Amino acid sequence: MTDRNLALFCDFENVALGVKDEKFPKFDISLVLERLLVKGNVVVKKAYCDWERYEAFKAEMHDAAFELIEIPHTRQSGKNSADIRMVVDALDLCYTKDHIDTFVVIVRKRKHRQPKQRKTLRLMKKMKAFSKFSTQLGL
Repeated sequence: MTDRNLALFCDFENVALGVKDEKFPKFDISLVLERLLVKGNVVVKKAYCDWERYEAFKAEMHDAAFELIEIPHTRQSGKNSADIRMVVDALDLCYTKDHIDTFVVIVRKRKHRQPKQRKTLRLMKKMKAFSKFSTQLGL
């Protein structure tokens, strides 16, 4: 184990869609957390989603001590709401919490790079500019 302090961000709706696309029997967040504990201490866990639509996952994420950020689903403008909120929260932590040195974003693995992945990469480059380590965890 290292001395890193990790902040974990999850666009859960996107991850849930990836789990469905890959035909996994279920999503087990404890496996993700076990893997990350090898890298350091997970001190912040945030998951962004319209939790009304993904009620079945709510208890498991809550039990894993995630802060569940409600992103209501809207037809037009809601598409990037989780991305924007996640970036704002990550930058806020970057500026205000010096002890957090590693930022992890759980992403949906895709065969071809999509705009959402490019946004995540831009966030990661910004973290690097602040001398923070960042990585993606693809599911």
